Amino acid sequence: MVVEVKKPEISVKRELPSMMKIMLDRLLSNGVKDPVVIGILVSAYRCNVLLMALEYEALYLCKKVGFFELPKNNLQLGLLLPALGPLHFIQASNLATKMVAAVENRVNYEETTARHLRHPSYYIRGI
Repeated sequence: MVVEVKKPEISVKRELPSMMKIMLDRLLSNGVKDPVVIGILVSAYRCNVLLMALEYEALYLCKKVGFFELPKNNLQLGLLLPALGPLHFIQASNLATKMVAAVENRVNYEETTARHLRHPSYYIRGI
């Protein structure tokens, strides 16, 4: 799980997917089969929940599971109810427990077929 917390005035959202890709590559290089990385981006009072998996060759898809607002004071605790959706999705699909089991049962790096799907990252200015 990767968590990024930003100040409200910062609008660049490129770091979290990059960190998630690095973590995904490290899990693959350590022999974890079919890794999935969970990311949470906290910007001001808004939280975005993201998932990243390597399903096809060199295709690192960052899927948005959902978002929710954080309360600014104790009178806004009702804002946490929408948080149950994305967080329940992660818990119901057992992503975290499956990843812990995959890390514990990892195989030799040479035996994984997903290692051939990895590719280095490139960022071209202006895109």
